[in-house]
Amino acid sequence: MLASPTKVPAWHWNAWPALGKVLSPLLTSPRGRTGVSSFQTDNRTKRGDFVRFGTLTWSDKSHRKWTHGSPDTLGESEHWKFRSVSVSAPGRGICGTQGLSPDGFLVIKYSIKPQEYAYSISLAVAKDIDGIDDCLLTAVDQLKTILQPVLSATTTRPWAFPCGTTAHKDAIWDLFEVHGFPLERPGVPVDPITIDMLRGEWRPL
Repeated sequence: MLASPTKVPAWHWNAWPALGKVLSPLLTSPRGRTGVSSFQTDNRTKRGDFVRFGTLTWSDKSHRKWTHGSPDTLGESEHWKFRSVSVSAPGRGICGTQGLSPDGFLVIKYSIKPQEYAYSISLAVAKDIDGIDDCLLTAVDQLKTILQPVLSATTTRPWAFPCGTTAHKDAIWDLFEVHGFPLERPGVPVDPITIDMLRGEWRPL
């Protein structure tokens, strides 16, 4: 989903609690603790050094560390430039140890064209989880109400392919770590924003 340009950024404390509440059922896993990481830079340094948050989990205490204007970051976060936040359920280390992909994965990225959309939110959820369809429908409806997206789309993909074959192309990992969202096809303008700008097979959501 690409949030309406009129929306307060998701990484602001006055916007995040409502989003987090909707996303929480999709970003918890019985396999282990959910991991969170946020990429932000400090505008007070010449090189734009990374802001160090330490270990983050899916909890109010952690959310207050990386969101802007929270009770813990008020004043300090005005010097930060938000790039992205990613959430893995369970955390990446647990997934690596188990040799399994996450049950849920989320990436929120800042917009390079804020006049067209405020930010992007990409969410992947495993289809073999009991009751996931109803949970997803509820979450999608609530997200649409909150974000009033200028574009919302869905697709079905594997998490990744074996190394040495097609790498990450046309896999879920391709969306999050290789190209990001939106996936613009070469030569296709981003204005107006339509589903045709996405690489691969997508359906309106």
